[in-house]
Amino acid sequence: MSNDRKNSITYEQFGAVGDGISDDFAAIRAAHEFANEHGIDVHATSGKTYYIHKTDGKCAEVQTNTYWNGAKFIFDDSGIKTHRPCGCPDCIERSTSIFHVKSSRDPADVADIVRKSLPILSSFDGVGTQRFVDWDLGYDALVHIKSDERKVFIRMGANADAGDSINEVLLVHKDGSIDPSTPVTWNYTDISSAIAYFAEEDPIVIDGGGAVIQTVANTPENNNYIAYARNIAVRRSNVRVCNFSHTVLEEQEFRAPYAGILRTERCNNITYENIVLQAARRKFVAQNNQQGTYEIGGFASNDIKFINVNAKNFFATGAAYDYFSYGVPHIAGQVGNRGMMGSNYCRNFYFKDCRIVNFDSHKGMGNLTIEDCELQGILVMGAGNILIKNTVLDVDTYKTALLYRNDYGASFRGNITLDGVEIRYSDTCGVSEENPISLIKLYYNPNNDYDKVLNKQTGEYEDGEGSTNYMATNVYVRNVRMTKHSVTGYIEENERGFNDITTEPLPTDDKLYIFAKGVSDGFVGYDISKFTKDGGISDKNRHIPPENIIIENSYKNISLPTSLAFKNATRVVLNGQIIEL
Repeated sequence: MSNDRKNSITYEQFGAVGDGISDDFAAIRAAHEFANEHGIDVHATSGKTYYIHKTDGKCAEVQTNTYWNGAKFIFDDSGIKTHRPCGCPDCIERSTSIFHVKSSRDPADVADIVRKSLPILSSFDGVGTQRFVDWDLGYDALVHIKSDERKVFIRMGANADAGDSINEVLLVHKDGSIDPSTPVTWNYTDISSAIAYFAEEDPIVIDGGGAVIQTVANTPENNNYIAYARNIAVRRSNVRVCNFSHTVLEEQEFRAPYAGILRTERCNNITYENIVLQAARRKFVAQNNQQGTYEIGGFASNDIKFINVNAKNFFATGAAYDYFSYGVPHIAGQVGNRGMMGSNYCRNFYFKDCRIVNFDSHKGMGNLTIEDCELQGILVMGAGNILIKNTVLDVDTYKTALLYRNDYGASFRGNITLDGVEIRYSDTCGVSEENPISLIKLYYNPNNDYDKVLNKQTGEYEDGEGSTNYMATNVYVRNVRMTKHSVTGYIEENERGFNDITTEPLPTDDKLYIFAKGVSDGFVGYDISKFTKDGGISDKNRHIPPENIIIENSYKNISLPTSLAFKNATRVVLNGQIIEL
């Protein structure tokens, strides 16, 4: 896609000053409004600094190619008050995106059409529904369907909630067929809503050209958990956002979290490429409940690709580092700030050549591919397939596991493949016989996974049949190695704009568990009778161990599961030989 100045406009033509002092938002917004109306490109000016503070609850709506040409943008969030939502100007200000990449077509209510295909059946429970009948939109769409008949993902504890209605996104073609990449996850006997979002065929690009975005962090008066937007929100399909960096300035000891400088919502086929991000630190708030902030956020979207997206502060570097995570002090050489990627109900993630602090799929993820990357912490829950290939996974003090989840039911239904993965950990990260490293640490928490079913006569939700917790259908471990090291030096910033460490290798024969130690050795602390292959119900919960665990050419001290739950249900093949558990 060419950066053609013909038939284009600049922010200066609409009154932007670009001196880093004057508020340029009104001019930026007017420029995009004009460009959208006339179908022309928008350009920033190299060397300029565009200052944005007050938006009055409005967005700069982007519907055409935009080129920032290496300019600087300052998003000044200081002075925007943080308090419980009340609809005041500050509430509107902090919840509004700066740039909104918007679809050219309004969403369509297709609930009546979808109801003609009831019941809609899960592809994970059999053949599943493959097509909606009488589909007449005339274009491909990402359809977000929801039913209030059942509540799932009920969460207890510090971040307790009442659960969500079953919902998911489906890519539906013009003829009503559901794309195989988004099979139906749940069984639906009723539909509360179904909204279709136009899946644009024509691509647009937001190209920073080396631009720098600086966020002056918010300074709340208290520790309220109020998420800020103040970001780039992509709500249009077929978009590429690339070639810029983001830095957080003036971050205080306490601040409200962010929903992500990049936010993807209800759209399809989005690519983020050549971007350097700086996740803000996670802070303690009321009752020592730590609230995170994300550089990348997502909701109800499909086919999201990240290529060469990197965390600027992956490691804690320097002698003094006053950062705490879950009450554990981070010292130099350990993985640094968290909160790079958080999402709900997104499907088909792809990461390539990325270095991000963690990937956190909260609820309802479908399909994840990670290739040639470096990560710390992959929090997953949902259904589909996970492939992690030729990737370094760093272990930290808090989570000595690669794929982790301990809330919302902690279930993944599908295949997990680790191929060519290096598990890297330091001599200071707290690995021990009592706290070993696990490949998969999906904990069952009895307070976090009951479902609720709507009683249509009373209108109240009642306890349902319970949830089914899957520990993956099949697990493939190929060419996985484990390396231990000590930190010998710190690099504050390298040529790519992010930090690093230098290390010396250490010998290791520490155990590597396939699953969490307690689960592998007997599901310590829980009733083993609940862990059944045939789906039998005990105390309203079902636990399904994998059908197969296949291990090839991997770390020598892998600890195989020994509990009865696996013996009765799981076939283990180690280097071509069937192992009796």
